[in-house]
Amino acid sequence: MTSLTHHTYGKGKVKLLKINKEKPQHDVKAIQVEVEVTGDQRVVKSFTSADNSFVLPTDTIKNTIYLVAKKGNIESSERYALALVDHFIKEYDQFLGVKISIDESPWERMNIIQEGGQEKFHEHSFVLTKTCVRVVRVTWSSKEREPIMESGFKKLRIMKTTGSGFSRFFTDKFTVLKDTEDRILETEVTAMWKYNPRRLSGLHFDITWHSIKQCILNVFALRYSYSVQDTLFHMGDEVLRKIEAVDEITIEMPNLHNVKPPIFDERDSIFVPTNEPHGIIKATCRRAISKL
Repeated sequence: MTSLTHHTYGKGKVKLLKINKEKPQHDVKAIQVEVEVTGDQRVVKSFTSADNSFVLPTDTIKNTIYLVAKKGNIESSERYALALVDHFIKEYDQFLGVKISIDESPWERMNIIQEGGQEKFHEHSFVLTKTCVRVVRVTWSSKEREPIMESGFKKLRIMKTTGSGFSRFFTDKFTVLKDTEDRILETEVTAMWKYNPRRLSGLHFDITWHSIKQCILNVFALRYSYSVQDTLFHMGDEVLRKIEAVDEITIEMPNLHNVKPPIFDERDSIFVPTNEPHGIIKATCRRAISKL
């Protein structure tokens, strides 16, 4: 006898561009959305009994993604994700769980140099930057009272050419790595943080997102790095100290190596960037719970 222990279904890679022309200076939001739902026993029958009577078509889920965006102001991906969750909770009683995943493309307003050399942001022209990809994940379960939100970013490629070292590490008979107090530190940061559900109301998600990103960049640039682990922890600590709405943050920072070609000595400034193999460093920092 075979039983179904878990299931989800939905629609993925739904691309959406919304343009706000209410003001002379237009705004754009370009996102890719994925919706997954988990159903009750009526939906389970579509797997086990070929009964589709309570299966919302994935094409309808796609249409819902577009129509909810049309009806509401999606000034932030976080607010839009919450609106989608709210729709699926209220409209369909056969769903026990909803997960919304959004990746946001980094379109930035184009900076134009006018006659006379003055700079100005153009009202309706944009450039797609590759700084990083903004990410939102919102999950809801019938067992929980409130949706759980995670925000963050991925593919933030950063490097510093000094102010980093790695020394006094554990060694054994296989270790050939030498201590260094001065090395290149390069990584591609993925960061995801969880908001306190009680602080979501009235929170300005765009400002908060940029503030968290800046905390991470400040620690990377301004603090000497004794190891990637050391830098990662202090990034998380800085975010939790500065941003009260965040309860925990998970950061992943692969150590991307730049190696000296064997034909050069240490005084030369030529390196070979290598993405593979690379070190894997990942950790979660959580706000301490007061015992008072």
